Amino acid sequence: PQVRVVDAFGNTVTNAMGNVTISIVTGPIGAMLQGIRTRPLVGGVATFMDLRIDKAGDAFRLQAGYDGSIPFTVVVNSSLFSVYAGTASHLAFGTEPGRARGGYELGQQPRIEALDAFHNVARSFSGIVSISVSTATQSGNDHDESSPPALLGQTVMEAVNGMATFSDLRIDRVGFHTLISTAHGLQSARSTKFWVDLPKALVAQFSMKTTNPQTIEHGDDGENIV
Repeated sequence: PQVRVVDAFGNTVTNAMGNVTISIVTGPIGAMLQGIRTRPLVGGVATFMDLRIDKAGDAFRLQAGYDGSIPFTVVVNSSLFSVYAGTASHLAFGTEPGRARGGYELGQQPRIEALDAFHNVARSFSGIVSISVSTATQSGNDHDESSPPALLGQTVMEAVNGMATFSDLRIDRVGFHTLISTAHGLQSARSTKFWVDLPKALVAQFSMKTTNPQTIEHGDDGENIV
């Protein structure tokens, strides 16, 4: 923006001297104005060339304050304006996956967000988002590659307004798990580690005339002993 010092008739006061400082007076909480926020008057005009706001949102208003050669401070507000997210650069887990039982849907399904360089949701992004599992056992060692865990359900989705919300994901192995989300051209995202518990036990008891009742161990669909 440019800020001018004017007289009562709207004419630029070309001999005005001093500095003009710009700040945010209204807008989303936490938004910051970056760049050189104080510029000198040249011919009664202060020109700002690199100002930027790091957070997308509506109802922004800037305020310019001038404390120069005249014996009082002048403050003026801009009109309201909006700031839109930039081009998507990376993915993030807007909602982390939650605890579940092996073979059952996750208690909390993940939502993946495409973010710009300032971590705003890039709502113009509508690309394909994929999700996969990278897993470690309770001891932290990798699973046996001959029998890797599987992420089941719909693992590929098209983003809508910069977000992809999964709804039926489940994992077939007990242990600590981490999900990884990818999309073409964007930096991938890794979830926090979460625990998948044993499925509900399927226990059969039977009585034998010559023995006490016994419990039979069964394998679940994911081959976990329950």
